[in-house]
Amino acid sequence: MVGLNGACEGYTFHLQCQLGLVCSFVDGTRTNQTCIPIASKGEGEQCYDTDTFDLDGVIPQYECDLSKGLVCINSTCQKPLPLFPGVVNCTKDTVDNPICPISTQHCNCPTIGSTMGSCAYGNNYNSECANSIKDLVSCVLKNKCQLVWISKYSPNTCFYKHCGSIACNNKCSPQPTKNSRCGSQGIYSACSAYSSGNTLTIQSITTFVLISMIMAIVI
Repeated sequence: MVGLNGACEGYTFHLQCQLGLVCSFVDGTRTNQTCIPIASKGEGEQCYDTDTFDLDGVIPQYECDLSKGLVCINSTCQKPLPLFPGVVNCTKDTVDNPICPISTQHCNCPTIGSTMGSCAYGNNYNSECANSIKDLVSCVLKNKCQLVWISKYSPNTCFYKHCGSIACNNKCSPQPTKNSRCGSQGIYSACSAYSSGNTLTIQSITTFVLISMIMAIVI
């Protein structure tokens, strides 16, 4: 794994950098890339457009400084744009024809089955979110967890066994363990496997297995 300031390729998706680092362009020429600390780039610096990110079995590869409230919009770290006003019909929200005209905003509704909602950012861009990521990185490193993409949603991974409480109660997602989209399951599936004592329950494990089987069939 590439260390701090080491050269990397493939940008954010190939996870070449050590835990807690992200592969990012050095400057506006968007040619050379190095490993930098996650969520550390200042206003006006280059970034990779990310609609939303989560902490569901992974450490988000986010570049902009969250402690300063920065969002990656049009490949540049900047302050969030104003929310699109008013009530919108979230059932009409599609990838090809989004209800919210700003790409980093999504149609959110208060409960499952709702049809009307409002445009909102998919994440909280603040110091609390930044601290959630830092705590998660520290926990994963402390417990020497290996992040395996193919099984990242499993409640039995090292990630969720040791760091699940951080992921499931993170401050980056407005509702990390509740429904955040109209008519959809906005919950981290592994988080439902935790009781108040942070232990797994038979019912939640069964639910997770069923979800995994359905996903496997669809794929």
